[in-house]
Amino acid sequence: DDQCIGCQYCVMKCPYDVPKYSERLGIVRKCDLCHQRLAEGEAPACVQACPNGAIKITVVNRDDIARKYRQPETTEARGFAEPDFGELAASLSEPGCTNRFLPGSPEPAYTLPTTRFKSRNPQVAALHAANEAVLKPEHAHWPLVFLLVLSQLSVGLLLAGGLLTIGTGQTDAAAPPPAAGHPVLVFGAAMAMALALGLATLHLGRPLKAWRAFLGWRRSWFSREAIAFGGYMGALALTALAAGFPPMMQLAADSPANGFAVTALAWSLPLALALGAVSIFCSFMLYVDTRREFWAAYPTGVRFFGSTLLFAAGGWLLVDPSPNGWLTLIAVALTKLLLESTVLRHHNAPDWTPLKRTARLILGPLRPIAGFRVTALLFAGVAFPLLGLLGMVPPDSGLAALVLSGLVAGELAERHLFFTAVSPTQMPKGISA
Repeated sequence: DDQCIGCQYCVMKCPYDVPKYSERLGIVRKCDLCHQRLAEGEAPACVQACPNGAIKITVVNRDDIARKYRQPETTEARGFAEPDFGELAASLSEPGCTNRFLPGSPEPAYTLPTTRFKSRNPQVAALHAANEAVLKPEHAHWPLVFLLVLSQLSVGLLLAGGLLTIGTGQTDAAAPPPAAGHPVLVFGAAMAMALALGLATLHLGRPLKAWRAFLGWRRSWFSREAIAFGGYMGALALTALAAGFPPMMQLAADSPANGFAVTALAWSLPLALALGAVSIFCSFMLYVDTRREFWAAYPTGVRFFGSTLLFAAGGWLLVDPSPNGWLTLIAVALTKLLLESTVLRHHNAPDWTPLKRTARLILGPLRPIAGFRVTALLFAGVAFPLLGLLGMVPPDSGLAALVLSGLVAGELAERHLFFTAVSPTQMPKGISA
C-alpha cells in the first residue's frame, strides 16, 4: 500500500480483472492469497470459508506450467500440448475448442495461470461466457485522454516548427542542426506539453507520489513513458528558450562554458524531436503491452502516430497556409479516418470476439461520441481546407487556427473512444457483468 501511486495500469493489463482500484484509498488492491496465513501454515480465507470444499491451494512447479502452456517452438498462445486436467481435459481437447485452459477465458500462455478447473460435464468445450454479448463501455480515463492528445499535439507542432525552420534555411551558422524551431509553434508545443503533464497527475490516486513513476523503468512502459516525457519537456524548454530569445545564442557564446552552452541550444530542437518520438512510442507500447485487441499495434499506431502527423499538418498551416499544406492535411485526415474505421468490419462477425464488441459499442452506446468524432475530423480536416482551396473563405492563419481547434476536439473524442470502446479480455462472468 505504501508503494502504489494509483496509476491503475495494472488494472488495464491484468486479463483476469483481479486488481481493483479503491477511490477512497487511491490505490489498487488485489488478492495476495492471504500470504500472512500461508506463512503461519494456514489456508487462505476463501479456502476455509468455502462450504463445499471446492477450492484448494497447492504448491506448483512454475517450469512445468510454462512447458504446458508454451510450445517450445513458438511464443504464441497455443494452450496445452498435453492436457492433464482430469475430467475437464477430455472435453477441452475436442475439435473446435481453441482455448484448452477454459473456454471463454484469456489465453493461458500470456500469464501462465496455475489454477486447475475440474468438471464432470463432458460439454465444457461448447460453453460460452454468459456475458459475451454484453456491451458495456469502459472507463473514459479523461486525464489520460488529455495526456495522449496534448502530448501528440506538442510533438506534432514541434515537428512542424522544425520542418519549417529547415525549409526556410533558418539554421545556426555554427552548427549543422537547426538552432531553434518556429517560435509560435515551439511555444505552442511547450504549452501543450506542460498542460498534458499537469492534467496527467489527476489520473493518479496518489499524485504526491508521482515521483515514484520512474522506478519500474526496467520492466514498465509506464515508467519509461514518464522518463521520456520528462526528458522531452526539458529539451523542449531549451528549444523554446532558443526560439523565443535569439540573443540567448550570443549570451551562450560569451559565457565561460560557451562550448557546452552553444551546443546545448543548437542541438535542443533535434534532441526534443527525438525524445518526443520516443515518448509517443512509449505511450504506444504501454497500451499494446496490455494485449487488448483494440489496443494492438496496428489500431494504436494509427491513432497515436496518425494524430501526431495530423497536428503537424495543422501546425504547419498556422505559419504557412499554402495550397500544398491544405492538401496534405486533407490526405492525412482522410487516411487516418479510413484506417480507424477498419474495426467496424467486425460488427457482424459470427463469433463474439473483443473486436466485435468494440464495433458494436462504437455503433451502439457510443454512437454520439463516434458521430462527433467523424464530424469534427471531416469538417476540420476536409471541408474547411476545401473551402479555403476553392477561395470560398480566406485560406489564412485564422482559418488554420479554426482547423487546428477542430482537429484537437475531434482527436479528444477519438481518444475517448479508444478507452471506452475497448473490450478487455477477462474471465467469464454473469449476464449483469
